[in-house]
Amino acid sequence: MTTKKKFGEILVEAGVISEGALRQALDRQLITGWRLGKVLEAMGVIAEKDVAVALSKQYGFRTAKDFAAHAFAADLLDVIPEKLVKKAQVFPLKREGSSLYLAMVNPLDLLLIDDVAKVARLHIIPVVTTSSEISAAIRRHYDERSLAAKGGVMVGQEVATLLVIDAIPSSRLKLVNFLQGAGFLVEHAGSEAEAADLVGNHLPHLALVDTEHPNQLNPQKLLQTLGDIPLIAIGPNPVKEEVVFLKGGYVDFINKPVHQERLLARINSALQLIYSGRKGSRKRISAQLD
Repeated sequence: MTTKKKFGEILVEAGVISEGALRQALDRQLITGWRLGKVLEAMGVIAEKDVAVALSKQYGFRTAKDFAAHAFAADLLDVIPEKLVKKAQVFPLKREGSSLYLAMVNPLDLLLIDDVAKVARLHIIPVVTTSSEISAAIRRHYDERSLAAKGGVMVGQEVATLLVIDAIPSSRLKLVNFLQGAGFLVEHAGSEAEAADLVGNHLPHLALVDTEHPNQLNPQKLLQTLGDIPLIAIGPNPVKEEVVFLKGGYVDFINKPVHQERLLARINSALQLIYSGRKGSRKRISAQLD
């Protein structure tokens, strides 16, 4: 009979964290409702990628990284129903004969492996990765495909992907929800570091940067952090700031308060000007399976 090993116990057994740290993390988890890995990362105990590396060394599992941006065939994605992929937070990486390489955070969750094996009718080979890698891959492939089928905004053969960068969570999420409803695939970040992590594997077509709080989010630093991603600045003072941002490298400036129809028109105009005649120019990185 298969049993499910608790993730915290696995981390202690692998020497990733101490029993004391686990107890503290479990207490915080009850309050926050976050997944254990996120709690441990917020506590500064260990980073997600370090957890994956430690588990792979301890138990001999292979690891995967940078696979969110890799191109996956539709028949591979369909091996596991989208609903199960999202509920279990797993991702199909590769099929070889009757075996399926499956990215997962906890490779010792035997009950989950059995469930996926029954649905896929394949032998499951667990591959260790991080929760953020899986979430990014699900958004990029399952969500993007669903959005394209529903008539999402397209850039060539890809769904237009936007990155919203705003230090204020309430205004950031409000804009994200609006843009998702308008047919875009949307990522969001509250800092330069978060933005850099998000674009590390998969570049958005366009980024929207709220410039109202430069002490919390440095718009000029983002130009260096995000490289070749086109940026649109959103700010409260167009007379003072518009010329500065346009000369500095931003492709457009939209003043606050933001008029929704005007915002959509400017976004679509920028996408058309930048990607006209192309199939999209986001960076594609091959998945790395170690």
